[in-house]
Amino acid sequence: MAKITRRPLWQMGGGILAAGILVSLVLGIVYTVRTLQRPTHVSPPPGRADVIIALTGGAQRIATGLDLLKKGHADQLLVTGLYTALYLEEFAALHIDEDYCGQIYVDRATNTRDNALAAQHWLHRQNVQSVILVTDYIHMPRALLEFERRLPTQTIYPVMVPRQPRHWWRRIFYPLSEKLKYLWVRWWPSVTATDVRPPVVRMC
Repeated sequence: MAKITRRPLWQMGGGILAAGILVSLVLGIVYTVRTLQRPTHVSPPPGRADVIIALTGGAQRIATGLDLLKKGHADQLLVTGLYTALYLEEFAALHIDEDYCGQIYVDRATNTRDNALAAQHWLHRQNVQSVILVTDYIHMPRALLEFERRLPTQTIYPVMVPRQPRHWWRRIFYPLSEKLKYLWVRWWPSVTATDVRPPVVRMC
């Protein structure tokens, strides 16, 4: 009779753990891909605020901020994060009317933390009580967390725009990476803190 060899319990437990991690990963990917199907429209803005802040990272973010400015939702618009040629091209493609360029400010912040720092430094010199924050709905939780920390006395109204990456791998990677970044910023805020403030300048 053949001898039956039993696997140690720690090996069986390791196999179950690995299977559980794999299933969780697959379910997480399926969930993030499904959530990318919504929303399909821009979330409604408040009636009015003192300032609009649009974060770069998609042409619709800037276009939405500009549209809100034209509709009178605020008197000033800060476009934060114009640090690459692509973002500058997206900005230039909007063909902004000269009537509005005196109300638009820009900076070259390179990440969400610096976006919030630049806004904090700029708004510190003004009597601003409320802000409309424009970014896509996947990025909004982390952006809102950063801005609420830097602007604790201002009321922030989030306006979320759709986001549909072109490539399939971006549709998976982008929401997963945003979730990890959000957790990092939430639990280790001191690690990402800095006193560097990218300068804000008026468009014209």
